Amino acid sequence: MCKLGRITSAKIVKVIEVTATKGMGTEDDPVREITQYWDLEGNLMTEIDPYPYVADDETYYQ
Repeated sequence: MCKLGRITSAKIVKVIEVTATKGMGTEDDPVREITQYWDLEGNLMTEIDPYPYVADDETYYQ
């Protein structure tokens, strides 16, 4: 986890928050609840996935 430095700005912004299930239900891809944030034009901004597996380099993080 990154240490947050001095905050220089904070804003309230309108976004679309989507909560959904994701995963195939296997050991490598369990079913879990994810949260996505979309802008008002329909562009995905970020996805929060609690499953710590990173397929690119096969490492785990928390």
